[in-house]
Amino acid sequence: MAGAAVVALVTACGSGTASVVVAPPSSSAPSSSPASTPSSSGATTTPTPESTVRGPGLMRGLKVGQCLDDDQVGGFQASDCTMGHTYEVAAIVPNAKQPSDLKERNRVRNTTCITQVEKYIGGQTEVTSRRSIAASVSSDPEADQRIVCLTFPMNAAGDSAGMTAKVAKDVLRDPKRLLRGRVCLDKRTFDKGQTGETVPTCEDPHRAEAIAKVPLGKPGDRYPGIKELEKRARPLCTTAMKSYLGGVTRKDIEGGFSTRTQAQWDLGYVTAICFVNTAEPVRGSLEGIGNKPLADYR
Repeated sequence: MAGAAVVALVTACGSGTASVVVAPPSSSAPSSSPASTPSSSGATTTPTPESTVRGPGLMRGLKVGQCLDDDQVGGFQASDCTMGHTYEVAAIVPNAKQPSDLKERNRVRNTTCITQVEKYIGGQTEVTSRRSIAASVSSDPEADQRIVCLTFPMNAAGDSAGMTAKVAKDVLRDPKRLLRGRVCLDKRTFDKGQTGETVPTCEDPHRAEAIAKVPLGKPGDRYPGIKELEKRARPLCTTAMKSYLGGVTRKDIEGGFSTRTQAQWDLGYVTAICFVNTAEPVRGSLEGIGNKPLADYR
């Protein structure tokens, strides 16, 4: 599945905070839109793998915590959660809003799954490599009455990476695994003319690290334009950066943030992604660095 935290630079604002655009997951199959109150307490259900149960037949009996793989016709098939798998069902939400308005329905599905998946995994999507999508309309016979939210990991190339035998919520609640799943880039977010590519893990050399996602508006709000989004994002990300670094500001660590295109905004992406940036590559996370020498991270 294509689409990840690939960052395309659009403006440069000097050496301080600057603006980039973070591309959300694409709307390719099996989801009809990009990527939280679970229908239960969120406990994981490990189904009996039945590779012959696919598409609508599988979706009728779906449960939160169930594990899925792609089938060969744009749908899903059951997978054993103790084995490698591609998706986990993070939430099944009764919702019949805007069934005849495809654009608005997609926005509702998308914003619902962003929230529900973040509750399921215990962390923020886009800041980490975990993503959310709504199960495709073609696969779900009850798609006009409910929203099925799936979570899946992305690799550095922006493809679905598949999962290990650990369930997503347990993986992200493990601080060491969460660190490895954080999004880091090989370029600073404000280097004009450069395009930041995600690196395999933040333990690899990188110059930008995603630290937080902050709200710039509400789903359904009118798109305010790039300049207004930058104005809203700058103080929020400045505060987030100081907190992330351990309550300090440093000349050798600078801030950056994402903005949204109108197309992304209309799909419900009404947040900014905040970054910390370094002139030279570092390894590991800068969370809580305080006044430690940056050379210790190279």
